Amino acid sequence: MYKIHFVDAFSQEILKEENREDLHAVTELFRSSQNPNVIDCIITDGKNRTRRGKFVTCTINEENNDKIYKLHFKMMPEKIQA
Repeated sequence: MYKIHFVDAFSQEILKEENREDLHAVTELFRSSQNPNVIDCIITDGKNRTRRGKFVTCTINEENNDKIYKLHFKMMPEKIQA
């Protein structure tokens, strides 16, 4: 099993977690995040908020039999809606 954490690089908050069985899906997501032609990445977090951020780095950890890919993003400030 592969886990993907979308992480706010400043606060280290995990914005979203996904579980994948297929390594190909994980690597494609990682590659698309790194694409220099992509200005901003759009992330819908665990609270269903849409956030914008720029990819910073990726770290890979192993926990039990799972690999955890942490994609770190520099997030744009949230716009408060009244």
